[in-house]
Amino acid sequence: NIDEKNRISESCVNFAWERSYNNSRIYLLTRDFYSYTSIRPYNPLFYVGMVFLALGLVLSIWAVRTFYNKGGDGTPGPTVSNLVIEGPYRYVRNPMILGVVNLLLFESVLFESFPILLWAILFFLGNLIYFKFF
Repeated sequence: NIDEKNRISESCVNFAWERSYNNSRIYLLTRDFYSYTSIRPYNPLFYVGMVFLALGLVLSIWAVRTFYNKGGDGTPGPTVSNLVIEGPYRYVRNPMILGVVNLLLFESVLFESFPILLWAILFFLGNLIYFKFF
């Protein structure tokens, strides 16, 4: 079972790495015309951001672990061998995407970043359209 735990950990790390890489590109594309600042803990929005962080992390980790244990290798794609209808998949069609949207909302609040907020909205709408029509 150590191999299973290592594969789950590897899936979670890959998931986080891909997200970080995309957000780095947003920063590099917008840094010349947008000033990024970090919100301070005395601001009430800081705690709103922490709620988004908690929801995003819990949902993302829960979804990847459930997907790995019940459906395949921990990442969606052609290697999925079973329909997963347990855990967060019982309530939401794609909890990994919902987790990422929550993490993007956290980042937009934490850095007071309108470009990241726009990316979160575009990411959500793009996936909504993709899964509805394709």
